[in-house]
Amino acid sequence: MMKNIKTYSAALLMAWAFASCSDFLDTVPDNRAEIDTESKVTSLLVSAYPNYYPIMMFEQASDNTADNGEMYGFEFQQEQDAYLWSDIKTDTSQDSPQGMWNGLYMAIASANHALQAIEQMGNPASLNAQKGEALLCRAYAHFVLANIFCEAYDPATAAEKLGIPYATKPETEVAPEYTRGTLEETYQHIEADLLEGLPLINDNLYSVPKYHFNKKAANAFAARFYLFYVKEDKSNYEKVLEYGKAVLGTNPARSLRQLQADLGSITEIDERGDAYISASVDANLLITPIYSSWPYIYGPYNMAKRYGMNRTVTETETLWAGAPWNNPLFYASLNGVEQKLCFFKYRMYFEYTDKVNGIGLRHAVIVPFSTNETLLCCIEANILKAQP
Repeated sequence: MMKNIKTYSAALLMAWAFASCSDFLDTVPDNRAEIDTESKVTSLLVSAYPNYYPIMMFEQASDNTADNGEMYGFEFQQEQDAYLWSDIKTDTSQDSPQGMWNGLYMAIASANHALQAIEQMGNPASLNAQKGEALLCRAYAHFVLANIFCEAYDPATAAEKLGIPYATKPETEVAPEYTRGTLEETYQHIEADLLEGLPLINDNLYSVPKYHFNKKAANAFAARFYLFYVKEDKSNYEKVLEYGKAVLGTNPARSLRQLQADLGSITEIDERGDAYISASVDANLLITPIYSSWPYIYGPYNMAKRYGMNRTVTETETLWAGAPWNNPLFYASLNGVEQKLCFFKYRMYFEYTDKVNGIGLRHAVIVPFSTNETLLCCIEANILKAQP
């Protein structure tokens, strides 16, 4: 009798265990949301815009930055590495190559999840605008990655040079293997997403279009892309002008940034930063928040003064240098210490995660696409097109 009781007990225990195991396996293993409605797709696309951008390491490696000497310090080793054009290996922060790689592919993953959800819903016409936005975001993030980690596009060598992995599906396994492919293949993928997505963009989808890939921002991206996507027959320069005209119209001066009028009378640093990235400014086409220490490193703060746009650079090469019209470009908005005389356009937005210990996240808000930059793309395309 006791043996039978033990047998029945064991059977019941096993049945309960299998039932519990089945319930566990049927449960989503984390807190992810099921993307099963149109509103959820729209919400997900907010995270398809990269929160990482290489502005800090690119600027530190440019002619805009000078070495002010060993008497001054720097906050991150990557500041010196970028200035010296050395490999940035030790830093893995938000402004580092590692940060760029992880952050941009996270944005791509969000775009891919949105596209997968749209496909599973049957690609309804009511989600065309969201599909276009997701495709533009995916193309843009890959384009930024290609500009960080690949060589410049050359039609003579692009089929031989390494590209980057072009992710088109959400990951379903741990650490999947990707192939980089060629640079030519990378640009072909970007172009395919861009051309498919651009006609689907609908500004009416957004309450604030400039926080998303609106029509003008999408055309500005296309103009920049085709300036980089060089063809031996120079045919892509015509595309730069075509997409640029869609942004600028027939009278570009109307939409260009009016620095003196918009910022010249503002003396408060934070107010000036807010005004520069305002959605009400016609020149701003896309406005994006990022994680970055760049406002502190570049801005008018008494810190990280080893590498910066000092007075010599400012007076001879940038904002105080004599322009063709014999006046400085824009002197009223310069702020900072002698080692960092900058045109202050990016303020620091600090997010406290622990106010008691003063710990938090550093944010900036950037303008990846503007009418001024699109005009420069068109000017460069005209010059290159005319060259023999």
